[in-house]
Amino acid sequence: MDNPKHPNFGKGRDENLAYLEAQASKLHGRDNALGSLLRERRSTHGDWIAQSATAEEIFQIIMARNPELSFSQVQALHMICTKLSRIACGNPDEPDHWRDIAGYATLAADAIPVPTEANVAE
Repeated sequence: MDNPKHPNFGKGRDENLAYLEAQASKLHGRDNALGSLLRERRSTHGDWIAQSATAEEIFQIIMARNPELSFSQVQALHMICTKLSRIACGNPDEPDHWRDIAGYATLAADAIPVPTEANVAE
């Protein structure tokens, strides 16, 4: 965490996960539209703490192997990692997870510059 205003700034992973779990518990327990939405999403996306930690772990592995990715590729990969973690931690039979992965991959592919004769010769 690099936000000095965040209550867990400078603390370790375990302290951050404990903080996030406490915050998620407060939100999930609410008897309102937000609480209802969060409970519904938990059934398709999985537990927020496990899902977000899994997404970040996958993303960190990718970034460690290739830090020279474009902004578009990084953003697409971040979203794809989120979708993969929802499959791993939530409902793998949720078609939107799979469609979203295809969509983000397509956006990243479409953002790759097409070689022209001028830049191929360089």
